[in-house]
Amino acid sequence: MSHYPFEPDPDKNAFVFTTHSGWLYSLSLNDSSSYFADNEILYNKKLVFEICFNRSAINETIPKKGTDILIQETILAILLHHFEDKGHLPLYIFICYAGDGKEAARLNMFFKWFEAADTNKWQLYGYELSDSKSKIYYGLFINEQHPFASKIPDEFEHFVQNEKSAWKELLRRR
Repeated sequence: MSHYPFEPDPDKNAFVFTTHSGWLYSLSLNDSSSYFADNEILYNKKLVFEICFNRSAINETIPKKGTDILIQETILAILLHHFEDKGHLPLYIFICYAGDGKEAARLNMFFKWFEAADTNKWQLYGYELSDSKSKIYYGLFINEQHPFASKIPDEFEHFVQNEKSAWKELLRRR
């Protein structure tokens, strides 16, 4: 699998890479177990990471549109690297950015990327949190070998539905 070279950024618990077209990407994997401190299964012995993406322009002449397959391959390589490094017990969550109305498309794109990859027993679950004013799209990665793999997806959905205000605040802070 070909991808951009990436480097760890230990100060931000992240990996960074640059693209040929002039974008700097950062993929951070932040300890997020505190979200689930009152739920033993989801707290998961403090092995919960939130996946966050950030993209910034290196210069002002970069294209705004276009497809760069190496971005997909690099993000997947970073995730698979982290999955392998941490073993089968961690849980990984992410919330799709909602500032531009493309959050559902982002979740669908992530599913397509993930389905095309050799993920070595990792499963991706997608969720939608709705109320009368907005929708939040989010996801969960879990390894099939996790001792609670059959319980965690439903437990996660139930937890988020019961904690709607906390999840909306989390999204607002992005």
